[in-house]
Parts: sequence; C-alpha cells; structure tokens
Amino acid sequence: SLSSSPLVQSGALQRPAVLLFGSHDVRLHDNVALQLASFHSIVIPVFIWSRKEQGKWGVRGATEVILKDALRHLHSKLVGHGSRLICREAEDSSEGLKQLCVEMCVGTVYLNKEHVTESR
Repeated sequence: SLSSSPLVQSGALQRPAVLLFGSHDVRLHDNVALQLASFHSIVIPVFIWSRKEQGKWGVRGATEVILKDALRHLHSKLVGHGSRLICREAEDSSEGLKQLCVEMCVGTVYLNKEHVTESR
C-alpha cells in the first residue's frame, strides 16, 4: 500500500495534496496523479494558467475556448464529487503553485506529465 511506502513520509498523507491539471490533460478517468493523490486526507484540484509560459505553441483562439469548456466540465464533475476546481492565473506557474501550497499547507503535489510537443 502507498501509506507504507518508504517514499511517503510519516504523516504526509494527513496533509492536503494538490492535484495539478495541465492545459492538455483535464480528465478524471484514467488519471494516475488523481489515483495517487486520493490516498491523502484532502485533495485540492488546481489549474494554474500562465499565458506567458504558453510560448510558441500556446493555447490560443479556438483551443483556448475548448480548454475553458473542458475546465468548466471538470469543475462540474468535481462539484458532483463534493469538491471544486481552483483556477488561478500567474505570470510564473511555479511561483503560483508554491504560493498556493503555502496558503493551504499542502505537503505533496501530484501531476501527470504532458506528452505533447509543447511540453518537451
């Protein structure tokens, strides 16, 4: 079991965990990061948007509309499970994530690696 893994510090599962969604992966089904985060007492679903970090292949135009629709759908599914999606905008997504983790006393962050050209 995960709770007895040497990779998980004692008491870590009692602290909230962030489940970080990326711009190309906002699914709940078949989500390894969600499966791992679910061992924690509290899971905080988060999406952090940084237009500056989108770069050359960034989410723009019609793709941005599709992403916003997917985020609304994800939020709706989370509400159905008694949770909600926290969306934040930041110049630097790493700093935005760090600030959120401090605010919410988060001990662990889970995310799925994006397997798209833009993330390489």
